[in-house]
Amino acid sequence: MLHPDFTEVIPSGQRFTRSQIISVLTASADRDRSPRKAVELRGVRLSDSIIMVTYVSEQGDRRARRVTLWLKTGPNWRAYYHQSTPMEPGS
Repeated sequence: MLHPDFTEVIPSGQRFTRSQIISVLTASADRDRSPRKAVELRGVRLSDSIIMVTYVSEQGDRRARRVTLWLKTGPNWRAYYHQSTPMEPGS
């Protein structure tokens, strides 16, 4: 699902490569695993091979605006870039 050149930028500005984010997600025992819901989901085709998906994630009382760029490589769509920005409560 992740493109070989995938990068993610977290709210602190730190950038993770594909292998780094896989390591973080699989090794983090203290990670919040409560259900996460996506709302305000929108997709915009930027070209024949690029789609930008934006949404708000809700996890308990936490919300974040998220964007993912999807790149078509051959017959498959793969996440190429992802970024998340936390939202203030009530916004």
